[in-house]
Amino acid sequence: TTLGRGVFYGCKSLTSINIPDSITSISSELFRSCKSLTAITIPNGVTSIHSYAFDGCSSLTSITIPDSITLIDSYSFQNCSKLKDVFVNDIEAWLNIRFSAYHSHPNYYGKLHILDSDGEEMSEIIIPNTVTKIPDNAFQNCTATRIVMPDSVTAIGSYSFSACSSLTSISIPDGVTSIADYAFMNCSSLTNVTIPDSVTSIGNSAFTGCSSLTRLTIPNNVTSIGNAAFTGCSSLTSISIPNGVTSIGNNTFYGCSSLANIIIPNSVTSIGNQAFRGCSLLTSATMNNVTSIGTQAFYGCASLTNVTIDRVISIGNLAFSGCSSLTNITIPDSVTSIGSSAFYGCSSLTSISIPYGVTSIGYNTFSGCSSLANVSISYGVTSIGGDAFNGCSSLTNVTIPNSVTSINIRAFERCYSLTSVTIGGSVTSIGGSAFSSCSSLTSINFEGTMAQWKAISRGLDWNYYTGNYTVYCTDGNISKANS
Repeated sequence: TTLGRGVFYGCKSLTSINIPDSITSISSELFRSCKSLTAITIPNGVTSIHSYAFDGCSSLTSITIPDSITLIDSYSFQNCSKLKDVFVNDIEAWLNIRFSAYHSHPNYYGKLHILDSDGEEMSEIIIPNTVTKIPDNAFQNCTATRIVMPDSVTAIGSYSFSACSSLTSISIPDGVTSIADYAFMNCSSLTNVTIPDSVTSIGNSAFTGCSSLTRLTIPNNVTSIGNAAFTGCSSLTSISIPNGVTSIGNNTFYGCSSLANIIIPNSVTSIGNQAFRGCSLLTSATMNNVTSIGTQAFYGCASLTNVTIDRVISIGNLAFSGCSSLTNITIPDSVTSIGSSAFYGCSSLTSISIPYGVTSIGYNTFSGCSSLANVSISYGVTSIGGDAFNGCSSLTNVTIPNSVTSINIRAFERCYSLTSVTIGGSVTSIGGSAFSSCSSLTSINFEGTMAQWKAISRGLDWNYYTGNYTVYCTDGNISKANS
């Protein structure tokens, strides 16, 4: 027996209702927008709750799901903004409910409370050994502190334990082969997880926000670690990545601010965007076979002193920005691309050599590298970007090779110690403020004629507040006043 669709739709003054025991189905939109409904008892004979049944019941604070329910349809509890508590009596019956989508789950909105036979809330949940799969969202927002899964479980669904903020430890059974996306996301009290050797993949954001997790062993059989898998695991101190993993995805260890040691195996060939961003205690990174380093990959790793990149081809924008303890890095000949602001603010970096394969030095690439005293630019470079060496206050001399045609705005601005610059004869433009505030500049060695120098397009204030330099051309000299 069922009541018709939307029978009580919009009954804004309805505060409570007793559903007869004869009802077996809650029809679509039955109580939709009953904004004053605060409590409801669903009889144990009801087997299904259909779409939008309680949508917009903005005063509903709690609901008990009877053991008889087998289906909860889409958006059944959407916009139940005050729904804080969801009560369940039978774990196995709960796990057997078919939900049409993640937003069908009432525990998507409120805390999930598992009750024992006396109606008391259980802090420890023991899942029956008849269960083989933990469905998507099954224990999302659960209040338990400990959950025990039986060996019969072989699959853990997406969001299955997400936001279990009181959960402190969990052991994953040996038969499980993958940890799904968001499975343990925001389990902020979780300190210990045992992952069995059977696991081969860890999904996207699987442990995101597990801020109390201090240690984790990833089994050797794992070959795939998803994006943001450990984002915000701020108590994690060390982790070892198995040799079968080929890439470290975007945001994988973003915000792991206690991570001091990590071993990147030779199997890894790519480091994703923001992979280690904010790992402020990380001291070294050895990437023997990595060919690409993503945008902001090591952004803000303020303790990073040593980096090895033997086979890298591309270094992304802001890749090492803010690595203020980095003193030395060797950019291999394999590199063809260095992104904008790649080494911005690396204030301890003392020397850098840009290999032949690089054709342009991007915007802000070495800006703020205040200890940078030695720079070698290879012949392949054709353009020096805006602010590329801005604020490199320890730089005393630089040679710009004959391959370079343009020096862009503020490229060497505020290089206060710069006394000598050699500029190749192929340069046709020098941007505004390119050498502004280079107050020690006394010599510009131009590898071209005086006529070529005069023909160069020079932007506004390109030489503002420089030293009283002389331009030494191949056929004569030009004073600053005439340059």
